[in-house]
Amino acid sequence: MTSAAQKRVLLVDDDADILRLVALVLRSDGYDVVAAGNGEDALRECEKEPFSLVLLDLMMPKMDGETFLGRLHERFGDDAPPVVVVSASSERAEVARSHGAVGSLEKPFELDDVREMVEMLLLRSSRP
Repeated sequence: MTSAAQKRVLLVDDDADILRLVALVLRSDGYDVVAAGNGEDALRECEKEPFSLVLLDLMMPKMDGETFLGRLHERFGDDAPPVVVVSASSERAEVARSHGAVGSLEKPFELDDVREMVEMLLLRSSRP
């Protein structure tokens, strides 16, 4: 099992209810969670401190998820955190994976699916 207390997760979604709910669940599991309402704010958060994982909505104002992915990889290259795309559109999730996302969750999602995805990816990334 991964050490949740040492893992920082960035949630990026323009739906405040989704941000609150997912943050509450992940924090209760011991993760350090930061929330951003759009891609611009999310990039600013990434500049402050590194994240272990990003959960990213694709359709947002100011800067959408695909643009965020491109800028994240431009800025951080191989040091960019893994990104899981959260979208109601499976086609858009495919496009995002082609831009470097490591996984996807389709909206509406079950909270247990979010927990499992986060745990699986963070456990995998903590192995030598």
